[in-house]
Amino acid sequence: MADYKIVYLVKDVTGNTTTVRLGYHLVASHVPGVIVTPDPGTDPNPQPGDDPLNPKPRPIDPAYPPEIAPDGTQHATIEDEMRVPVEAGKSLSMAEVRSLVQRRYDFTPEGGGAATEVSLSVADASGVLVNSIDKSRPGSWLVTYKVADQNGNTVTIHLRYLVVAEPPSVIPTDPSEIDPSLPTIIPDPGRPAPGKPLEPVSQTVDPETGLVHAVVEDSIIIPTAKEPVTPNQMAALIQSYYKALTNWGDGKITAGVVHLFDAAGNPVDAINRMLPGVWTAEQFFTDGAGNTTLMRLHVKVVSGNADGSMEAGDNGSNADGDGDSGASASSSKGTRFGTAITQLPRTGGPLGPCPLHVLFALMALVVSSYSLMRLRRGKDRTDECHAQASAGASAAVPGATSASEGENPSPFRYTVLDGIVHGTILCCIMALGLLRFCPYDLLFAFAVAAMEIFWVWLMLRRSRRELQSAEVAR
Repeated sequence: MADYKIVYLVKDVTGNTTTVRLGYHLVASHVPGVIVTPDPGTDPNPQPGDDPLNPKPRPIDPAYPPEIAPDGTQHATIEDEMRVPVEAGKSLSMAEVRSLVQRRYDFTPEGGGAATEVSLSVADASGVLVNSIDKSRPGSWLVTYKVADQNGNTVTIHLRYLVVAEPPSVIPTDPSEIDPSLPTIIPDPGRPAPGKPLEPVSQTVDPETGLVHAVVEDSIIIPTAKEPVTPNQMAALIQSYYKALTNWGDGKITAGVVHLFDAAGNPVDAINRMLPGVWTAEQFFTDGAGNTTLMRLHVKVVSGNADGSMEAGDNGSNADGDGDSGASASSSKGTRFGTAITQLPRTGGPLGPCPLHVLFALMALVVSSYSLMRLRRGKDRTDECHAQASAGASAAVPGATSASEGENPSPFRYTVLDGIVHGTILCCIMALGLLRFCPYDLLFAFAVAAMEIFWVWLMLRRSRRELQSAEVAR
């Protein structure tokens, strides 16, 4: 090995120059190659075509290019991981850890020869050095194994040793055994038979703790109803319909809070069962070690009876099957419209994204604009009456025209049309409030209704005063 410096100088026709100085370092040899042979069932990333129960040896490369020391030796670092199941009362001593790494790794130094162990250590998840690995509980351990070849090149292997336990399993039960006070689940012929655990759709292992986090999914069908499904009711339904089990510790499982979402993934306060729609409920189940399973339940609300049959009129046909095609098309359109309405946002505070809040604001604007317009026109007519009354006082002047001879505008009155307009708007306000898309809808409905009643009172008072003034003038 040696160090050289190469100097390269170039010059253009005008005399400008550029000098390149290249440090040229010769090294004695490369770091030893590493071949890994995972134990059966411990490889988190099996190679394509590899049998997890009979893995084949394969080379493993350093995570980063080797570092070159001043003396020319190279030093590489390799990251590796293996997972083993929890075994009650079991542990690995340092001798067993050494046997593990010697069995798992083979080294191929350049030019032959053997690799010599330099150091071996084990640290827990906090980085504290320990003398054994506890396999009786989930955990993460870091085994550091360093070897060197005869030329002084070294390879340091960081083996992440994860002790894992199965996450809680979620098992559906018979829908007929659910508490009658809870929403009825309509039988779905396409669902698997009760008693079989739901297969995880995803499962991850935290490399820092060894805890397993799984996600399972299922779907149920419930009929439409007037009462919404709150998170507490959904939690009771999940507890009644599903069993969460674990093999860890004493078998206790903690159920988390249920969160509800609409079809667009927006959080909601309750499931609106008044119209068909699709919703999602999520709940975490956690065992004593900290392993979790997220239950993601898709809830489909349909117009039907508890036995799964559709209500009369839903498909636009009669009992004999002689349905009218026009009625069927109309029902289909109505169902699609209702489904679309139920998917609108329904959450947030008083100024949240509930679509009815905008409609209430528009109705308040309409009733205020109409009432102000009517009061303004009434004021103009009143001013015109006063002007003509003043003109009538000069009727004795020769050539003057009496006010009674001209057209005398009538004073302001609250008409039948005013009552129809205000009554229609009031009915619309109350109907929207009863939809209860969100908890604030009734509050908005009463606020707008109170505003409309105020305008009606104001117009009636104006009308009564105008009539009294007209009688006094006569």
